Amino acid sequence: MVDLAKRVEELEAQVAALLEIVATLTTENQELKLRLSQNSQNSSKPPSTDLSKPKRKPPVERRGRKPGGQPGHEGKARALAPTEQVDEVVDRDPETCAICGATLQEAPRMDAMIRQVVETPGFKAFVKQVQLWRKRCPKCGGFTRGQMPPGSPKGAFGPRIQARVALLSGRYRLTRREVRAITKDLFNIEISLGSVQTCCESASQAIEPACNGIHAQVRAAHSVHADETGFGRCGKDRMWLWAASSEDAEVFRLLPGRGGDQARDLLGEGFSGKLHHDRWKPYEQLKKAIHQICWSHLRRDIQAMLPLDLQ
Repeated sequence: MVDLAKRVEELEAQVAALLEIVATLTTENQELKLRLSQNSQNSSKPPSTDLSKPKRKPPVERRGRKPGGQPGHEGKARALAPTEQVDEVVDRDPETCAICGATLQEAPRMDAMIRQVVETPGFKAFVKQVQLWRKRCPKCGGFTRGQMPPGSPKGAFGPRIQARVALLSGRYRLTRREVRAITKDLFNIEISLGSVQTCCESASQAIEPACNGIHAQVRAAHSVHADETGFGRCGKDRMWLWAASSEDAEVFRLLPGRGGDQARDLLGEGFSGKLHHDRWKPYEQLKKAIHQICWSHLRRDIQAMLPLDLQ
Protein backbone atom coordinates (compact mmCIF):
# COMPACT_ATOMS: atom_id res chain seq x y z
CA MET A 1 0.00 0.00 0.00
CA VAL A 2 1.32 3.45 -1.05
CA ASP A 3 2.40 5.70 1.77
CA LEU A 4 0.42 8.83 0.91
CA ALA A 5 2.26 11.06 3.33
CA LYS A 6 5.63 10.09 1.83
CA ARG A 7 4.29 10.56 -1.70
CA VAL A 8 2.99 14.03 -0.86
CA GLU A 9 6.38 14.91 0.60
CA GLU A 10 8.14 13.77 -2.63
CA LEU A 11 5.76 15.76 -4.79
CA GLU A 12 6.22 18.87 -2.67
CA ALA A 13 10.00 18.52 -3.08
CA GLN A 14 9.62 18.19 -6.84
CA VAL A 15 7.37 21.25 -6.94
CA ALA A 16 9.91 23.24 -4.92
CA ALA A 17 12.71 22.16 -7.28
CA LEU A 18 10.61 23.09 -10.32
CA LEU A 19 9.78 26.47 -8.80
CA GLU A 20 13.48 27.09 -8.23
CA ILE A 21 14.20 26.21 -11.88
CA VAL A 22 11.39 28.53 -13.02
CA ALA A 23 12.82 31.36 -10.90
CA THR A 24 16.31 30.80 -12.34
CA LEU A 25 14.99 30.72 -15.92
CA THR A 26 12.88 33.82 -15.29
CA THR A 27 15.94 35.70 -14.03
CA GLU A 28 18.01 34.56 -16.99
CA ASN A 29 15.20 35.55 -19.37
CA GLN A 30 15.04 39.02 -17.87
CA GLU A 31 18.83 39.40 -18.10
CA LEU A 32 18.82 38.29 -21.75
CA LYS A 33 15.99 40.71 -22.57
CA LEU A 34 17.94 43.48 -20.86
CA ARG A 35 21.07 42.65 -22.83
CA LEU A 36 19.16 42.49 -26.10
CA SER A 37 17.57 45.85 -25.39
CA GLN A 38 20.94 47.52 -24.85
CA ASN A 39 22.24 49.75 -27.62
CA SER A 40 24.44 52.78 -28.06
CA GLN A 41 21.67 55.04 -26.73
CA ASN A 42 21.16 53.36 -23.33
CA SER A 43 24.55 51.76 -22.59
CA SER A 44 28.26 52.07 -23.29
CA LYS A 45 28.04 49.86 -26.38
CA PRO A 46 29.38 51.45 -29.58
CA PRO A 47 26.90 52.25 -32.40
CA SER A 48 28.50 49.55 -34.57
CA THR A 49 27.06 46.84 -32.28
CA ASP A 50 23.45 48.03 -32.57
CA LEU A 51 21.25 45.24 -33.93
CA SER A 52 18.63 47.57 -35.33
CA LYS A 53 20.01 50.20 -37.67
CA PRO A 54 18.20 53.52 -38.12
CA LYS A 55 15.91 53.51 -41.08
CA ARG A 56 16.99 55.47 -44.08
CA LYS A 57 15.05 58.60 -44.82
CA PRO A 58 12.78 58.28 -47.82
CA PRO A 59 14.12 59.96 -50.96
CA VAL A 60 13.21 63.60 -51.30
CA GLU A 61 10.58 64.18 -53.94
CA ARG A 62 12.01 66.03 -56.91
CA ARG A 63 10.62 69.50 -57.45
CA GLY A 64 11.78 70.01 -61.00
CA ARG A 65 14.62 72.33 -60.02
CA LYS A 66 18.03 72.12 -61.63
CA PRO A 67 21.03 71.18 -59.49
CA GLY A 68 23.16 73.97 -58.05
CA GLY A 69 22.30 77.46 -56.87
CA GLN A 70 18.70 78.53 -57.29
CA PRO A 71 17.41 81.90 -58.54
CA GLY A 72 17.44 84.43 -55.72
CA HIS A 73 19.94 82.44 -53.68
CA GLU A 74 22.70 84.60 -52.22
CA GLY A 75 25.95 83.52 -53.85
CA LYS A 76 29.26 83.10 -52.07
CA ALA A 77 32.39 84.05 -53.99
CA ARG A 78 35.82 82.65 -53.26
CA ALA A 79 37.78 85.06 -51.09
CA LEU A 80 40.87 86.58 -52.68
CA ALA A 81 44.23 85.60 -51.26
CA PRO A 82 45.97 88.48 -49.43
CA THR A 83 48.64 90.43 -51.29
CA GLU A 84 51.52 88.88 -49.36
CA GLN A 85 50.47 85.43 -50.60
CA VAL A 86 50.40 86.43 -54.28
CA ASP A 87 53.47 85.10 -56.11
CA GLU A 88 52.98 86.78 -59.49
CA VAL A 89 50.95 89.76 -60.76
CA VAL A 90 50.11 90.01 -64.47
CA ASP A 91 48.65 93.24 -65.92
CA ARG A 92 46.46 92.93 -69.00
CA ASP A 93 45.30 96.09 -70.83
CA PRO A 94 42.70 96.14 -73.61
CA GLU A 95 44.30 96.97 -76.96
CA THR A 96 41.27 98.23 -78.90
CA CYS A 97 37.77 99.44 -78.05
CA ALA A 98 35.25 96.61 -78.02
CA ILE A 99 32.58 99.01 -79.45
CA CYS A 100 34.27 101.03 -82.24
CA GLY A 101 37.65 99.31 -82.58
CA ALA A 102 39.72 102.45 -81.77
CA THR A 103 43.15 101.94 -80.23
CA LEU A 104 43.41 102.23 -76.42
CA GLN A 105 47.21 102.31 -76.08
CA GLU A 106 47.32 105.92 -74.87
CA ALA A 107 44.10 105.74 -72.81
CA PRO A 108 44.68 105.98 -69.02
CA ARG A 109 43.91 103.03 -66.78
CA MET A 110 40.79 103.25 -64.64
CA ASP A 111 39.82 100.32 -62.41
CA ALA A 112 41.01 96.73 -62.50
CA MET A 113 38.92 93.60 -62.11
CA ILE A 114 40.99 91.11 -60.16
CA ARG A 115 40.97 87.39 -60.86
CA GLN A 116 43.22 84.96 -59.05
CA VAL A 117 44.19 81.57 -60.43
CA VAL A 118 45.65 79.03 -58.00
CA GLU A 119 47.99 76.37 -59.35
CA THR A 120 50.61 74.04 -57.93
CA PRO A 121 54.08 74.44 -59.40
CA GLY A 122 55.60 71.69 -61.46
CA PHE A 123 57.44 69.48 -58.98
CA LYS A 124 60.95 68.23 -59.53
CA ALA A 125 62.84 66.58 -56.72
CA PHE A 126 65.99 68.40 -55.68
CA VAL A 127 68.90 65.95 -55.76
CA LYS A 128 72.07 67.00 -53.94
CA GLN A 129 75.18 64.98 -54.64
CA VAL A 130 77.82 65.05 -51.94
CA GLN A 131 81.22 63.77 -53.08
CA LEU A 132 83.25 62.47 -50.18
CA TRP A 133 86.81 62.63 -51.42
CA ARG A 134 89.60 60.57 -49.95
CA LYS A 135 93.10 61.93 -49.34
CA ARG A 136 96.37 60.41 -48.34
CA CYS A 137 98.40 61.94 -45.57
CA PRO A 138 101.86 63.00 -46.81
CA LYS A 139 103.29 62.46 -43.33
CA CYS A 140 102.05 59.03 -42.23
CA GLY A 141 100.63 57.69 -45.48
CA GLY A 142 97.17 57.06 -43.95
CA PHE A 143 93.92 57.62 -45.86
CA THR A 144 91.09 59.89 -44.69
CA ARG A 145 87.74 60.44 -46.36
CA GLY A 146 85.59 63.57 -46.15
CA GLN A 147 82.50 63.60 -43.95
CA MET A 148 78.90 64.60 -44.66
CA PRO A 149 77.97 68.21 -43.79
CA PRO A 150 76.59 68.73 -40.28
CA GLY A 151 72.86 68.05 -40.06
CA SER A 152 72.77 65.75 -43.09
CA PRO A 153 70.25 62.89 -42.95
CA LYS A 154 71.61 59.40 -42.41
CA GLY A 155 69.81 57.91 -45.40
CA ALA A 156 69.06 58.99 -48.95
CA PHE A 157 66.05 61.21 -48.19
CA GLY A 158 65.92 64.68 -46.66
CA PRO A 159 63.73 65.83 -43.77
CA ARG A 160 60.95 67.24 -45.99
CA ILE A 161 60.45 63.96 -47.84
CA GLN A 162 60.62 62.06 -44.56
CA ALA A 163 57.95 64.34 -43.08
CA ARG A 164 55.65 63.99 -46.11
CA VAL A 165 56.01 60.21 -46.13
CA ALA A 166 55.20 60.06 -42.41
CA LEU A 167 52.23 62.41 -42.90
CA LEU A 168 50.76 60.24 -45.68
CA SER A 169 51.23 57.08 -43.66
CA GLY A 170 50.22 58.38 -40.23
CA ARG A 171 47.70 61.17 -40.60
CA TYR A 172 46.13 60.00 -43.87
CA ARG A 173 46.47 56.27 -43.09
CA LEU A 174 47.86 55.18 -46.43
CA THR A 175 49.54 51.80 -46.59
CA ARG A 176 53.27 51.59 -47.18
CA ARG A 177 52.65 50.53 -50.78
CA GLU A 178 50.24 53.42 -51.34
CA VAL A 179 52.79 55.88 -49.96
CA ARG A 180 55.39 54.40 -52.28
CA ALA A 181 53.03 54.80 -55.25
CA ILE A 182 52.00 58.38 -54.47
CA THR A 183 55.60 59.56 -54.03
CA LYS A 184 56.28 58.17 -57.50
CA ASP A 185 53.11 59.54 -59.13
CA LEU A 186 53.18 63.05 -57.61
CA PHE A 187 56.86 63.66 -56.92
CA ASN A 188 58.58 61.22 -59.32
CA ILE A 189 60.63 59.88 -56.42
CA GLU A 190 61.54 56.21 -56.30
CA ILE A 191 61.36 54.85 -52.76
CA SER A 192 61.36 51.29 -51.45
CA LEU A 193 58.97 49.88 -48.85
CA GLY A 194 61.83 49.62 -46.39
CA SER A 195 62.71 53.29 -46.91
CA VAL A 196 59.07 54.27 -46.30
CA GLN A 197 59.25 52.52 -42.93
CA THR A 198 62.60 54.14 -42.16
CA CYS A 199 61.19 57.60 -42.95
CA CYS A 200 58.24 56.97 -40.61
CA GLU A 201 60.57 55.89 -37.81
CA SER A 202 62.85 58.90 -38.32
CA ALA A 203 59.87 61.27 -38.20
CA SER A 204 58.66 59.59 -35.01
CA GLN A 205 62.04 60.15 -33.38
CA ALA A 206 62.09 63.79 -34.53
CA ILE A 207 58.69 64.64 -33.03
CA GLU A 208 59.17 62.63 -29.82
CA PRO A 209 60.26 65.67 -27.73
CA ALA A 210 57.21 67.65 -28.87
CA CYS A 211 54.90 64.70 -28.13
CA ASN A 212 56.41 64.29 -24.67
CA GLY A 213 55.83 67.99 -24.03
CA ILE A 214 52.17 67.71 -25.03
CA HIS A 215 51.80 64.61 -22.86
CA ALA A 216 53.22 66.50 -19.87
CA GLN A 217 50.87 69.41 -20.55
CA VAL A 218 47.82 67.11 -20.49
CA ARG A 219 49.01 65.43 -17.28
CA ALA A 220 49.32 68.85 -15.61
CA ALA A 221 45.89 70.08 -16.78
CA HIS A 222 43.20 70.87 -14.21
CA SER A 223 40.52 68.98 -16.16
CA VAL A 224 40.95 65.99 -18.48
CA HIS A 225 38.58 63.74 -20.43
CA ALA A 226 39.86 60.17 -20.82
CA ASP A 227 38.67 57.17 -22.80
CA GLU A 228 40.00 54.01 -24.47
CA THR A 229 38.95 51.75 -27.32
CA GLY A 230 40.15 48.58 -29.01
CA PHE A 231 42.72 48.98 -31.77
CA GLY A 232 43.37 45.52 -33.20
CA ARG A 233 46.58 43.58 -32.66
CA CYS A 234 50.28 44.32 -32.89
CA GLY A 235 51.94 40.95 -33.21
CA LYS A 236 50.48 38.79 -30.44
CA ASP A 237 49.34 41.71 -28.28
CA ARG A 238 45.81 43.10 -28.29
CA MET A 239 46.25 46.87 -28.51
CA TRP A 240 44.11 49.64 -27.06
CA LEU A 241 44.05 53.29 -28.06
CA TRP A 242 43.98 55.49 -24.95
CA ALA A 243 43.06 59.15 -25.31
CA ALA A 244 43.24 62.07 -22.88
CA SER A 245 42.20 65.60 -23.81
CA SER A 246 42.35 68.87 -21.93
CA GLU A 247 41.15 72.31 -22.95
CA ASP A 248 44.36 73.04 -24.88
CA ALA A 249 45.87 69.68 -25.85
CA GLU A 250 45.20 65.99 -26.36
CA VAL A 251 47.36 62.92 -26.35
CA PHE A 252 46.91 59.41 -27.74
CA ARG A 253 48.74 56.32 -26.50
CA LEU A 254 48.66 52.92 -28.20
CA LEU A 255 49.17 50.43 -25.37
CA PRO A 256 48.91 46.62 -24.98
CA GLY A 257 46.26 46.49 -22.30
CA ARG A 258 43.23 48.13 -20.71
CA GLY A 259 44.16 48.16 -17.03
CA GLY A 260 45.56 50.32 -14.29
CA ASP A 261 49.12 50.33 -15.65
CA GLN A 262 47.88 51.86 -18.90
CA ALA A 263 45.75 54.44 -17.07
CA ARG A 264 48.79 55.52 -15.07
CA ASP A 265 50.89 55.64 -18.25
CA LEU A 266 48.29 57.96 -19.77
CA LEU A 267 47.76 60.37 -16.87
CA GLY A 268 50.52 59.69 -14.37
CA GLU A 269 50.32 58.23 -10.87
CA GLY A 270 49.99 61.64 -9.26
CA PHE A 271 47.28 63.16 -11.49
CA SER A 272 45.19 65.37 -9.19
CA GLY A 273 42.92 67.24 -11.59
CA LYS A 274 39.31 66.58 -12.49
CA LEU A 275 39.04 63.35 -14.49
CA HIS A 276 36.00 62.78 -16.71
CA HIS A 277 35.51 59.10 -17.58
CA ASP A 278 32.93 56.36 -18.06
CA ARG A 279 33.38 54.54 -14.70
CA TRP A 280 35.97 52.14 -16.12
CA LYS A 281 37.65 50.66 -13.02
CA PRO A 282 41.33 51.37 -13.90
CA TYR A 283 40.68 55.13 -13.75
CA GLU A 284 39.57 54.77 -10.12
CA GLN A 285 43.10 53.64 -9.24
CA LEU A 286 44.19 57.26 -9.67
CA LYS A 287 43.39 58.11 -6.05
CA LYS A 288 44.37 61.79 -6.17
CA ALA A 289 42.07 62.64 -9.07
CA ILE A 290 38.64 64.22 -8.70
CA HIS A 291 36.40 61.80 -10.57
CA GLN A 292 33.54 63.08 -12.70
CA ILE A 293 31.29 60.55 -14.44
CA CYS A 294 30.70 61.29 -18.11
CA TRP A 295 27.30 62.96 -18.52
CA SER A 296 26.63 61.08 -21.75
CA HIS A 297 26.93 57.78 -19.88
CA LEU A 298 24.66 59.07 -17.12
CA ARG A 299 22.09 59.99 -19.75
CA ARG A 300 22.31 56.47 -21.20
CA ASP A 301 21.82 54.98 -17.71
CA ILE A 302 18.67 57.05 -17.25
CA GLN A 303 17.52 56.01 -20.71
CA ALA A 304 18.02 52.35 -19.77
CA MET A 305 15.76 52.78 -16.71
CA LEU A 306 12.80 53.70 -18.89
CA PRO A 307 10.37 51.01 -20.08
CA LEU A 308 11.31 49.57 -23.46
CA ASP A 309 8.32 51.17 -25.17
CA LEU A 310 9.48 54.62 -24.01
CA GLN A 311 13.15 54.31 -24.99
